[in-house]
Parts: sequence; structure tokens; C-alpha cells
Amino acid sequence: MSDCITLNPKTTTNFWKKVEAGPFMDCWLWTASKLPDGYGRFAVNRRLQLAHRVSWIIHNGPIPEGMLICHRCDCPSCVNPYHLYAGTASDNMQDMIRKDRRKPCKGEGHPITNLSNQKVLEIRKLWLEGSMTQLEIAKRFSVRTPAIWKIVHRYTWTHI
Repeated sequence: MSDCITLNPKTTTNFWKKVEAGPFMDCWLWTASKLPDGYGRFAVNRRLQLAHRVSWIIHNGPIPEGMLICHRCDCPSCVNPYHLYAGTASDNMQDMIRKDRRKPCKGEGHPITNLSNQKVLEIRKLWLEGSMTQLEIAKRFSVRTPAIWKIVHRYTWTHI
């Protein structure tokens, strides 16, 4: 998807009012609205854009087709154009692996889980005791019944 963001001088000025800039080698931190993962958000023509992408566009023009704007500094709220580069999803993944920033994506380390290792052990115990149905267990732990089935039959959470 090509980037169709058009910036005017007023938008650019407003953008930089929301940045705590320092020397060019330091991170320039976005001080306004951010996503939970730390990436800045900035409205352009009433549409929210990622702040680091807007910074790239201000300094380099449109983002090349199929490219991401990646951080050399690994700071999601940084908008310093010297810390940004255009790369593919594969480039970004290789950078993450090279810098050993890969997070475990199983169990408690998975970004969308609402269960803990302790809760999974409790789920299995309740199921083995036969004191509750899978539906009752699912309601108790605020998950769907298929998740309970997968846990008790060890299709998921196999590491514990």
C-alpha cells in the first residue's frame, strides 16, 4: 500500500511541536498521543498516522511501496529521522533477531493471552477433578470453551 499522506507547512509545524528533540544522535521522543506499545500517533487530514512514519515522510518523501519504516534505536516513540530506515518486514524481523529482541510467544509471553501459568494449572486441576464442565471453567476464567478444551488436552500451553 503506497503512502498518500500530503503534508503542508502548518501540519509539519504542528508535528514538531509534539517532539522533544535533542542532538541528532539522540532519540527525539514523541510527547503526544501514543499507542499502548509506545508508537506515537499524529493526525494528518483527520486520519491518525504513526508519528515515525510522518517524520520519515517530512524528511524523505513518500514511503516506498511495500516498505516499513523501522527504528535503528529500537525506541517506538522516537521520530528522529536519523534513527529511521525503510525496510521490508523481513528486514525488520532480521533486525529484531540480530539485536536479540525477540519475545517468547508462548504462554505468559504471548501478547494476547489473559491467562497465566498458574491459571492454566488451575484449569487442568479443575478439569481432572471433574468438579466443573469446560463451559463453567471457561466462564470462570473469562475465555472461550475451545480454549479450555485445548488447554486440558494439551494442544496449547504444552510447556507447563
